This record gives sequence, structure tokens and C-alpha cells, in this order.
Amino acid sequence: MKFKSSIIHVVVFLFLVWVQLDISFSAVVSAFFGGLFLLSVLVVFVLVIFGKSRPAKIHSGVFLAVYVAAITMSNVVNSRLASDSIDKGNLLVEKLEMFHKGHGVYPGQLTDINGITEDQVFTDMGLFNRIPFFYSAKGSDYNLSFPFPGWMLYTYENKSQKWYLDD
Repeated sequence: MKFKSSIIHVVVFLFLVWVQLDISFSAVVSAFFGGLFLLSVLVVFVLVIFGKSRPAKIHSGVFLAVYVAAITMSNVVNSRLASDSIDKGNLLVEKLEMFHKGHGVYPGQLTDINGITEDQVFTDMGLFNRIPFFYSAKGSDYNLSFPFPGWMLYTYENKSQKWYLDD
């Protein structure tokens, strides 16, 4: 394989990791890249089985390997970012409960709590995008949530006092 091809594979890898980490929070982008993966697998199998050109087989296999590596790397990084975001969310939960003890109600928005900085209302998800926590309160209940790639949502409910992942 030539040096130029290797550079292209590295750039594709970095691009795919970035897409998975920063812009795969919508259903459309997730569906597009899921479809691209299935199409890539199909093309690789067709080229491997019916292809006569050895370089085409090699490049197809390398592309598939790059794509699988990018998804695997993104999943590892997203899991770590979600864990860090949950830790950050737990600090917000503590502050919400302290606000409730002092005022008898939950705040209308997170920034109503004294001592909350603008940075604290953003998750650790994404590489370059700042993704906020979503907060809603109604009576004695509240939810704190943040998006997770693949059109998923991590949500904390004060009734159960647990985080859960839902679509």
C-alpha cells in the first residue's frame, strides 16, 4: 500500500471518530452512518468474493477495518465521556437537593442555583461541541438529562435517584 493511501485512511479514521463523537447525536446522522457501515460491508464482501483486482480487495478490507476501528474507538471514548458527564451531573443533583432543602422547591433552571457556573451546566460529551444538561422540574420531581450518540438520552430522575439510558 502506498503512503498516499495510508494518509487517506488516517484522515478517514479521524473524520469518522469526530463524526461519531460530535455530530452523531441526531437520528439522521446515526442512521446515515449505520447505513454507510452496512453498505461498506456489502461492498467489501462483493469485492472480496467477485472482485478480480487484488488492490481493490485490499483497499476495501482496509476501509472496512478503518471504519470498524473508528466506531470501536468512538464507543470507548463516548462511554468515558458519558461516565464523566454522569459524575458532573451528580454534582448538579447534590446542588439541586441543597437548593430544595433551603427553598422548599426546585429551581426553575440550573443557573438559578447560587454557585453554579455556566461551565457546570454543560456535559463532557462531544469533542468540540458544548452539549448542555437538560433540566426540567415540576412540583417535587425533576429530571436531569443529556444526549448520548445514537439518539439516546441519559436521564436522572429524582424519584428513583438513578441514571438510565433510553431512546
